[in-house]
Amino acid sequence: SSNLPDAPSVHRFVIPANSSAPSMYEDIAKNDGRGLIFETEADTLALALRRGDFSDLLRKAFHGEPISLRRKTHQEDLYVPNPYLSICLSGTPEQARTLIKSAENGLFSRFLFYRITAEENYSENDLFEDGRAIQLYFTQLGEKVRDLYLKLQSRSKGVEVIFPREYLEMLKAFTDDFGTEYSNLFAKAYKTEKAVNAARSISRRMGVIVFRIAMIRTMLRYIDQDDIPSTVVCNEDDFYDTLADSSVFMQHAHVAYDEMV
Repeated sequence: SSNLPDAPSVHRFVIPANSSAPSMYEDIAKNDGRGLIFETEADTLALALRRGDFSDLLRKAFHGEPISLRRKTHQEDLYVPNPYLSICLSGTPEQARTLIKSAENGLFSRFLFYRITAEENYSENDLFEDGRAIQLYFTQLGEKVRDLYLKLQSRSKGVEVIFPREYLEMLKAFTDDFGTEYSNLFAKAYKTEKAVNAARSISRRMGVIVFRIAMIRTMLRYIDQDDIPSTVVCNEDDFYDTLADSSVFMQHAHVAYDEMV
């Protein structure tokens, strides 16, 4: 009946990976452009991408670029000017190959990869005894991060994170050096122009990722403080630690790439 009320708008921050492209767009649009995909099996997202490819959404969201969708059913336009989408997945190397069909399509370089080798001497008793403690530990950490997020959200204005100029110059040189090193490495190992372009993409986007992680580390220093200044400066420890981490991530990206080609 035309007198029936409209269905209530559902705001869902955690978006199921097993979603259609229209549902994915709708969930992000309803939640002010924000969303989180968190799956323990990477092929859950891979199967969803195979049914209705929305990899362009994932690539655009990495840079906060506008996303839009025309829905024929309700003659409705969905438009998100600045999407913020985070994805955290775990899985096997085979699942990674299923998720990212090509290492050269741009999606590969937007992920951080970390390869973990299982310990052979890990027993079920270790998992049971330590599992409860680990669950409690991370639950408490999550609550503290949530509180920091709520404090930042309640502010009338955002917080400006400043990087000293020498850090920015160092970051550019760091990214350029990685680009040259891995372009040469990929050229020798794979002998294709596509591989060289992939190495350049990985190194450039690693620069963006380093910038973001350093900002997050800077803000986490205020996790136990009620008064957060309007301007904060990235310190030396946070910047250099992030640079050190990125060199590890680059090596793991190389391992992941090698398993895909």
